[in-house]
Amino acid sequence: MKDKNYQLTVDALLRYQDAMYRIAMSTVRNADDALDIVQASALKALENYHKLKSPDSIRSWLFRIVVNEAIDHIKSSGRELLGEENIPESPYHEPAYDRSGEDVCEAVMKLPEQLRIPVILRYYEELSLREISEVTGINLSTVKTRLYKAHKLLGADLQEDYL
Repeated sequence: MKDKNYQLTVDALLRYQDAMYRIAMSTVRNADDALDIVQASALKALENYHKLKSPDSIRSWLFRIVVNEAIDHIKSSGRELLGEENIPESPYHEPAYDRSGEDVCEAVMKLPEQLRIPVILRYYEELSLREISEVTGINLSTVKTRLYKAHKLLGADLQEDYL
């Protein structure tokens, strides 16, 4: 019989699979690659469930695995992590992101990777600043700085659209 952490991991994978996909998709911008990343992340979580230190942090643990898998995928495919040349002509549109309008979603997707991931984790996945720090592996003050920069860029980008 598997222990309690294994069942907790399975339950969390089922509960957060859509969020994991959105994180992967926002990072790699390719549906097939995003599905591969979610699958690899789920496998890695199931292989390493015994390393989970606190059941309360399972969501951030899973999201960290997804972010790391997505970044590894980008590096292994030879694409740059940052750069506008990786932005597709027609951006991916996820209905769950349509909460504040399509213009906001497009503006978020135009952000550089290092700013986009904290924004998605904060506002679409509703993680706390501390959880974002854990998921991304960057310190808390850097998370705050990146969110601040993202807000400024989004404000400027969205304001231009309405002038």
